[in-house]
Amino acid sequence: MSYPPRTHLLVCLLVGLSCTNLAIGQTITGLSPSSLQAGSGGFVLTVGGSNFNSESKVELVTSSGVQTLQTYFINANLLMAGVYSGDVLNPGTVQVEVANYSTQSNSAPSNLYVLAAGSGSGSGSGSGTGLGTGSGSGSGSGSGSGSGSGSGSGGSSGCYMCAPGSGSGSGSGSGSGTGSGTGSGSGSSGGSTTSPAGSDLLVKVTSPSSSQSVNGSVTIAATAQQTSQTDGSVTFWGIFDSGNMLWYDRNPDTSINLNLALSSGSHKLQVEAYDDSNTSSTATVPVVSTSSGKTVNWNACMYTTGGQQYQAMKISSTQPVTGVLQSQMFWNSNCDPVQWTDQLNDVGSTTTLGGGSFGYLYYFIHRANTPNVSAVWTIGNQTSGCVNYNTAPACN
Repeated sequence: MSYPPRTHLLVCLLVGLSCTNLAIGQTITGLSPSSLQAGSGGFVLTVGGSNFNSESKVELVTSSGVQTLQTYFINANLLMAGVYSGDVLNPGTVQVEVANYSTQSNSAPSNLYVLAAGSGSGSGSGSGTGLGTGSGSGSGSGSGSGSGSGSGSGGSSGCYMCAPGSGSGSGSGSGSGTGSGTGSGSGSSGGSTTSPAGSDLLVKVTSPSSSQSVNGSVTIAATAQQTSQTDGSVTFWGIFDSGNMLWYDRNPDTSINLNLALSSGSHKLQVEAYDDSNTSSTATVPVVSTSSGKTVNWNACMYTTGGQQYQAMKISSTQPVTGVLQSQMFWNSNCDPVQWTDQLNDVGSTTTLGGGSFGYLYYFIHRANTPNVSAVWTIGNQTSGCVNYNTAPACN
C-alpha cells in the first residue's frame, strides 16, 4: 500500500448532533513561476505558504486526476517541486495544491497559468512528425494518422526557472499506420476467469467462478501481472457491475480480495486492473444473486454551509454495518477511474452505522461548488455504486 489515504474534513450529522474532524491546515500564498508558456519544458516550481513540513507533497490537479510531484521541503514556508514538460504542453490553468498525509490535510488550490506559446521576439523554425497506429479485432484492420509541430527559440528571457520562450516556428507532419489482430473473450478454466489474450495485464479472477450462484454478497479475489504487451506495473483497480462502478482501489496492489453486497438478480462483474499508462485489462465474470444483501440506503446530495456547496451523502441502514467509510471522487459523471481526483477516508478508522431510524450526512470539503464530479461510496461490503453530482438534489 504505497498510496496513503487522503482525508479531508468529514462531518457527521447524527440525529441532530454533529461531530467534526478538522485537520491542521496548510496554505499556499504564492507560486513561482505563477505562469509560463505552453511547451516550455520541465521546470522547478517554488511554492510559498505556511504549515508545511517534511511530509508535505505538491500536487497538480488536472482533468486527468491528481498527480503528486517530487517535492523538496525547504522550510515551513517553502517547498520546491519538479514539474515535467508533459504537464505544461497545452495552454490552460493547472491547479496546484499541497497535501500532507501525516496530518490528513490539504491546502486550498492555487492556479498555475500555462500561456499560449509565441510571446517574445526572435525567429525560429520547427518540424513535426506524425505517427499512426492501428488495431483490430477478429480479422479486421485499423489505421491512424497524426500530426506534429515544432517551435524555435529566440533571445528574450522567460519567467523564473522557466525554459527560455521566445520566437516561434512551426512545422507539421503526418503519418499513417495499419494494424490487424485477433481478439478473444474472457476465458475460464479450473474455476478461474482471465482477461482476454493481448491484454496489457493478465487479470485472473479466482473467485467467484463464472455463473456462480451467490446469496446476497460475493467474494472477489483476483491477481494481475505484466504480460509481453506492457512493461508497466499495476497502479489501481476498479470493480464494475455492467459498467457501474462498485469499488475502487488506488494502490499498486498485485492482488485484491474483498466482499461486496449485491442486489437480487443477474450481475456482470468486471474486474479491471490498470497499468501505469492508465490502460485497463478486464476479466468479466457473470454471477446470479439469489437474494439482496443491500442494507445501506445511499442518497447523494449537495450540502450547503457557509455559502458553499459540497458533495455529500445521506446514509441510513436497515441494520448496523461496520467498516471503513470511504468515497472516491472523479472528474466526470460516470466514475471513470482514470480521472480520479480525490478521496474521503476517515483516517482509515472503522465506523459503525446504527440501524433503524439513525441517519448520517458526510461530505467532502475540497471541491466546493463543483457539481461536475461523480463518486462511489463504500462501507464494509456495502457500496453506493456510481453517483453523479450533476444531478444530485440539495441536502438542505
